[in-house]
Amino acid sequence: MNGNENNNILTHKESQEELIMNGKYKFSNESCSHFIISNLMCIFSCCDKQYPCNLCHNLNEKHESGECKQGYCKVCKFWDSNLGNNCKNCGVIFCDNE
Repeated sequence: MNGNENNNILTHKESQEELIMNGKYKFSNESCSHFIISNLMCIFSCCDKQYPCNLCHNLNEKHESGECKQGYCKVCKFWDSNLGNNCKNCGVIFCDNE
């Protein structure tokens, strides 16, 4: 990672923290009954609301879930818009049923 990428991550993280402080999103440890391990909170593109998984979304909304446009790790609170199976910051597995 070069210095410019690091600055972009810090700026992105700061902007997300600003959204939280302004009440748009909140850090939540809301659990998910669909996965044994649930360490991700997603912001869905379809409605800009946050849920632990697409099934939780679909149970609470009147529309099918869109993609998870961004999310944060419930362990270390790291925000990312390029999600994989693990947190890029702390390495924890986001979701698993085993």
